[in-house]
Amino acid sequence: MKYLLDSDHISILLHEAGDEYQNLCVQLAAHPRTDVGVSVISLHEQFLGCHAFLNQQRRPEKIIQGYQWLSRLVRLYATAPLLDYDAAANAVYDNLGMRSLRIGTMDRRIAAIAISAGLILVTRNRSDFDQIPELVTEDWTI
Repeated sequence: MKYLLDSDHISILLHEAGDEYQNLCVQLAAHPRTDVGVSVISLHEQFLGCHAFLNQQRRPEKIIQGYQWLSRLVRLYATAPLLDYDAAANAVYDNLGMRSLRIGTMDRRIAAIAISAGLILVTRNRSDFDQIPELVTEDWTI
């Protein structure tokens, strides 16, 4: 494996529309499936977003939409290798926490997984992730 998709790229894949989606699909097609993974942290973020959406809905069409989103989410995550948050990632996370980074907890956990596994993080959120010198990032939506 060479690449780890950030949650923002996964969201683009779930929405299946727009120029960013097309660019991302071209990039994904250029790599073997085994080269691109997703993290359990992104899965957690996506499930939380879906859960929050469903809990706010009262109209049947919105509830249906939310469960369709959840189904797409499960199918998408089933197609890619899933990287765990393990002891090595936690050690990197702890090290990142000792720095004065202006980056959220979940993003630090995703970065820690990428660094500990020696992967390139594929993200649009380079303004946050580029604060971490040992993290290599690419944006496949441009």
